[in-house]
Amino acid sequence: MFGPKLKELREGKSWSQSRLAQESGLPQKSISSWENDQAVPLWDSVVKLCRSLGVECKVFEEVFDESPETPTPKAGRGRPAKKPVEVKPTPMVKKRKK
Repeated sequence: MFGPKLKELREGKSWSQSRLAQESGLPQKSISSWENDQAVPLWDSVVKLCRSLGVECKVFEEVFDESPETPTPKAGRGRPAKKPVEVKPTPMVKKRKK
């Protein structure tokens, strides 16, 4: 799961959630939700966390690759994991000249 890994890395630097929020520019409330597996961050947030913690993003790739779909949050607030959306092609319509 994403949360325990994030918490492990944050505590490894002896940082509070508040400090990580300041360093990454992300809301402390979001960091708390992610650490408690109540929500799953978007990849751009993962990149910000990695830069702040001084780790490579591949640390978290394993977490996202552990199941065929993106992990789904248990419950609570936060941005839920996005599910793939099937995109259907639309027919092209030509505009008439006036």
